[in-house]
Amino acid sequence: MLILGIAKAGFGSGFGLLAAPLLAMSLPAKQSVGVLLPILCAIDLVALPHYWRNWDRRNVLFLFPGALIGVVLGTVLLNRLNDNWIGISIGLLAIAFVAQHYWKLWRAQHDTKKAPITWTAGTGFGAAAGFTSTIAHAAGPVATMFLLPQGMDRRRFVGTTVIFFALLNATKVPPYIAMDIIRADTLKISGFLLPFVPVGVFIGLWMNKSINEKWFVRVIYWVLLLAGGELVWKNAAALMQH
Repeated sequence: MLILGIAKAGFGSGFGLLAAPLLAMSLPAKQSVGVLLPILCAIDLVALPHYWRNWDRRNVLFLFPGALIGVVLGTVLLNRLNDNWIGISIGLLAIAFVAQHYWKLWRAQHDTKKAPITWTAGTGFGAAAGFTSTIAHAAGPVATMFLLPQGMDRRRFVGTTVIFFALLNATKVPPYIAMDIIRADTLKISGFLLPFVPVGVFIGLWMNKSINEKWFVRVIYWVLLLAGGELVWKNAAALMQH
């Protein structure tokens, strides 16, 4: 939860993806995503008032219908997978996030390059975001790939992601409850962990001002890669034993 707070306040919300694989290393994978969702919803409620007048409605309208499709597909898959397969999925998504980052560096893509907004692209990216979010709360990189090339100013970009993820996370609550992923015991863990988020925000603000972002980002990506690899290895080994 410290990672979520640090990510929000310090170095970009995409690093919040690290929370899922780290939590899945301590809890059963399906339980870990159930614990995280109420915390993400609480963070959304805090962030919404700050960006309510600074978001791009057109982008949200392009992304959200596809996201609904992705949530349905993710729900079907999540309901059929056991904890080991979910753990492998979370690990692979973490590794894919790292690979995507370094691929972008290799291609030397820049934020100033604008891209056209189309229903087709929005639906595709939205579906991918809804699917990865349902499986592992890992939609941040997918949404960023669609929104960042639009050339929005920073506040409008952040506001658009805040609104989109608030809608997306709220959409995931009913299926999570229906699949018994969110239940009384997971809510207790969520309540225990929630106070660590504002502590992470404070640390993130301090780190943003005091620590070299380049080295911090490198460390985070390596931790994410190692955590993802550990999840894949551990859960694949467990499946082979059955």
